[in-house]
Amino acid sequence: MTSQAMMTEGSRRVAPRDARLIVGHVLGAALFAPDPSRQETLTWTEVQRCRTLIRRRAEGWPLAYLRRRAAFWDMELAVGPAVLCPRPETELLLELSQQLELPAGSWAIDVGTGSGALAIGLGRLHPHWQVAGTDRSRSALATASENGRKLAPAVRWWWGDLLTPVRIRKLKPTLIVANLPYVAHGARVDREVRREPKAAIWSGADGLSHIRRLIVEAAECLSADGQLLLEVGWGQAREVAAFGASVLHASATVVPDLAGYGRVVILRKTG
Repeated sequence: MTSQAMMTEGSRRVAPRDARLIVGHVLGAALFAPDPSRQETLTWTEVQRCRTLIRRRAEGWPLAYLRRRAAFWDMELAVGPAVLCPRPETELLLELSQQLELPAGSWAIDVGTGSGALAIGLGRLHPHWQVAGTDRSRSALATASENGRKLAPAVRWWWGDLLTPVRIRKLKPTLIVANLPYVAHGARVDREVRREPKAAIWSGADGLSHIRRLIVEAAECLSADGQLLLEVGWGQAREVAAFGASVLHASATVVPDLAGYGRVVILRKTG
């Protein structure tokens, strides 16, 4: 069977783009998609591998898990079922970090780092900062560390819940960023999301349990002039901004995503 025939067959079950990427992944093609002008012949093993991955994609498995990698910012990260698949909207946190002028040596912490996407992005964009990623999942930290070795060796990886590793080290970070779970228990989610780690998705009755806890902990840890950048879900920005401003004695700014929804809450500590 040729690569084109395999893509045609796969397109009957999944989106044509997905079929093309899966075939390219199995073939090890550049950019993980085969050149449509070339009619490569697949071995029997490659055909069976393509069919297995296409079937799993049709069952709702995220494409990133099937390919074991995901694009984020200017990077390609190893991912797997132990971590949340990095999403384009989270790149807004890195964009906002480029507007900050922190002194050399300042600590920046990515809380709930997962694949390490934000910590690695910060480390690459701001090599004069000290960057660490924390996570309570040892499996997630193993994935983050693997990505970090290849992309940002200076980033540190600390195991522990939220800011516990920071408090243990008695640090006062100037910047904390986080894309924590923010989906309310019982809310409807896409079937792809249901394949991702539950601990990275759900957060209490209203979806804000983890974010509230982080804000409370940040009140103790964050430096006097520090900032907290939080990704939030649809309709949560106003409540998070109000809670954060009260607990941190901070100014609050809501930054919309490309669709116009409040996506990031910036809390600037004022005392």
